[in-house]
Amino acid sequence: MIILKDLKMSKQYPIYNVISSCAYKQSNKSYGIREHGELNCYVGTSKQRSYKFFNTKTTHREIKPNLHEYRFYLDGELVKTAKYDYILNEVEIETIKYNKFGKETKFAKK
Repeated sequence: MIILKDLKMSKQYPIYNVISSCAYKQSNKSYGIREHGELNCYVGTSKQRSYKFFNTKTTHREIKPNLHEYRFYLDGELVKTAKYDYILNEVEIETIKYNKFGKETKFAKK
């Protein structure tokens, strides 16, 4: 588990990604995003034999002063949201699960 407060960032970003991969031998790589970031993952054995596996998108917007909303999408479906209150320093995270009848949500406060 990585705690953002322990990361040394050169600038403040609303979204911060830390990449752990066997491609990075010495340490993990990380980068910040201001408004949105998208990742397309492909699987296969070569450039000619690669197939789209999934897509993720993370967005950020300030709903009103000091209240920020984050959304995480998997293959275009909203799967998680978070609302962060800067003044109270509290975050409310909602996990959205889909079943055969539609959406079902779970809330967690941290």
